[in-house]
Order: sequence, then C-alpha cells, then structure tokens
Amino acid sequence: MDAAIESQNQAILARRQKALLEREGIEQGDFVIRHDGTICRVAHNWGDLVQLTGSRYSGSFYLGEYGVVEYSGGLEPGVSADLIEETFDFMEGDCWFFSQDIPRGGNAHYTRAQFKVFRLK
Repeated sequence: MDAAIESQNQAILARRQKALLEREGIEQGDFVIRHDGTICRVAHNWGDLVQLTGSRYSGSFYLGEYGVVEYSGGLEPGVSADLIEETFDFMEGDCWFFSQDIPRGGNAHYTRAQFKVFRLK
C-alpha cells in the first residue's frame, strides 16, 4: 500500500480510537465476558437491554467518526443492562473503516482498535 495512504489511514484510526475510548458506558463493539469465560461483543445497546454477538469473532464492526460503531451480523437475545459490569480493561478487536474516508465499494481498511471490556455479573 502507498505510504501516504497508510499514513492517512493511521491518522483516521488514531482520531477514531481516541473517540472510542471516550465513550461512556457499554456500546457497540465492546467486549463482554460470559459466565463460562467465553468472550463476545456488543452488537447493539437498547438502553435497558444489550444484544451480544455469538462470539468475539462474529460479524463486522465499522468504526465511524466520533467513536460510533456500527455492527453487521447475527444477534443473540438481549441481556439486561443491569447484569453487565465494566472491568476497566481493554481488548483489541477487529474493525474497519473506509480507506482515506472515501466511501466506495472495495475500499475497506481493515484494522484493530482497543475496546472496553465488560462482564456478566
């Protein structure tokens, strides 16, 4: 890949990573440790319910501006948000955004970012 494009993509990732870590509470893309020790990710936060993915590798997570994460993939039934607590740890997770912020087919820049870790109580 062209060094100038890679430099642009790294700058985009740095901005979005900063915003991602500034989010409050549990949000899409964050990790959740289940009672059996398996790890999954947050697909959607409905406020009172949090829908999880089947595993930590399920689906696709688009990392947008301002730390907004969009999920595409299968969903598990919702878990009460009251049953989830923050661990104050972080874990690296797969995500993507459009290379150079140019939205078009075949222009995904696949990368990894740090996400918060939660656990089921």
